[in-house]
Amino acid sequence: MKKMVLDRNKIFSQIKKWITGKKSILLLTHQRPDGDALGSIFAMYHCLREIGISTLPYVTDNIPERYGAFMPEAAIIGESIDFRNFDGVMSLDCANKKRLDIPNNTAFDDLPIPCCNIDHHIDNLNYGELNYIDDKCSATTEILSIIFQNLSLPCSPECATALLLGIITDTGGYRFNNTTAQTLEIASWLMNKEGDHERVIAKMYYNESIHMLKFQAKLFDEIQFAFDNRLAYFLITDELLHRFGVTAEDTEDVVDIARAIKGVEIICRIQETADGIRYSLRSMNPDIPIIEIAHQLGGGGHEMAAGALQKDITIKKAEELLLTYAGECIPQN
Repeated sequence: MKKMVLDRNKIFSQIKKWITGKKSILLLTHQRPDGDALGSIFAMYHCLREIGISTLPYVTDNIPERYGAFMPEAAIIGESIDFRNFDGVMSLDCANKKRLDIPNNTAFDDLPIPCCNIDHHIDNLNYGELNYIDDKCSATTEILSIIFQNLSLPCSPECATALLLGIITDTGGYRFNNTTAQTLEIASWLMNKEGDHERVIAKMYYNESIHMLKFQAKLFDEIQFAFDNRLAYFLITDELLHRFGVTAEDTEDVVDIARAIKGVEIICRIQETADGIRYSLRSMNPDIPIIEIAHQLGGGGHEMAAGALQKDITIKKAEELLLTYAGECIPQN
């Protein structure tokens, strides 16, 4: 994959020209969006409105309640969109155009409007008319914060809160090793912009339902280990979700609860979905990047956090594939 190299001043100028040349912009992110994806489109919505550009954040499916608390009223969920109402689309936090959550079941290559692609995933395919990829940033919302600073774009309290939502969730509340001095400086800047840090923390980390906590307890009870406990993984079936009254959207972050287990170096959630079997991978060891496991499974992401989707296989076969590829990745003692 060819990696784009641009100096920041040049790309910031290009982004400003691209944005200000548009009258109406559609805001999209990846399928099954997480906090960074949603924080990105919500923040960009607030910013663009402040400078007089019509804009619309879009997602296909309902999102978990904890994220919905930050969703602008104008956001659209699952409705058909008339692309003639827009003269540009911004893709935020989506590395692969095939994963872009596009209205009307439209393929990316059939979009009738140009795309600006802003992301922090190392394997982004630079599929936009304009691309800015910075894998050194903890989150796409961190990139947007830098853009807003450098272009002197407005950042209202609502915008700053949305940006904090993305940064906090993608760093696990500043616990993950993608947290840098720059990340913390930007979080401070957003709090000075009246971003509601306390509200984000409360919604993300002190807001679990009883049935979700019981579901997590069941996962811990049935957690699987391999390779001298260096790999830990969960198997989540539709039956298990139904038993505890949990939705697939609610399980996005459960992979992170195994990070606290001493000695575990790779963590994986394997889950049945309507689309197929989804993998969510985390590495606790910088010497064991798991993006190659994701690539072998047809996915991608970051060196330390990645995912994939396998269609037309059983959850048992998915487990076998994980063990095969993880075994190739974990050094033998």
